[in-house]
Amino acid sequence: MLADPADADRLRRDARRWGIPVDVLPPETWWQQVVADGRPLLVHDALCPLVTAGFITTVLARGRERPDQGAAGVRTVTDTLKAVVDGRITETIDRDALVTVTSPVLVPATALDAGDVSAPMPVDDGAALVAWLRRRVEVELVRAPSLGRRIEDVRAVRLLESLDEVGHRVRAGAGHPTPVGASVAEDRP
Repeated sequence: MLADPADADRLRRDARRWGIPVDVLPPETWWQQVVADGRPLLVHDALCPLVTAGFITTVLARGRERPDQGAAGVRTVTDTLKAVVDGRITETIDRDALVTVTSPVLVPATALDAGDVSAPMPVDDGAALVAWLRRRVEVELVRAPSLGRRIEDVRAVRLLESLDEVGHRVRAGAGHPTPVGASVAEDRP
């Protein structure tokens, strides 16, 4: 886990408390450690807080099935997209062929051996990370759950949490149990 030094101790404590086997690495040395380690890497975007444990497990399983291939969680684009030339809208872009990267992104060990690894991979930009990965290995795009989308502010977190809670109530009211690995309040630290 790449962590700001101010957060490193807290993240180590939280990882131990939740039983998550993770190394917390400082920004100045993380890339050298990752390359030297040579193991697959799961990149999780903290701005995708409601990605379920079940979905992360699915992506990890794909990595075990295809160890030389990367994988990236994606969501369909729902916004209307327009092309603009000289300040004028010239066309509506077909969004059916577009996706937006969410979390997680699985980087196989072979990607760390392929090509130039002198510069760190761009872990702070999902689209740039997938482009970096595609230059090294084949990447499978895996459709992420709708609540796995990236948030931009605290209001979006509250909205997603509310939608998650409503979904659980609707399923429970209909007599359907919460699926294994689904996001529930006690799963979140």
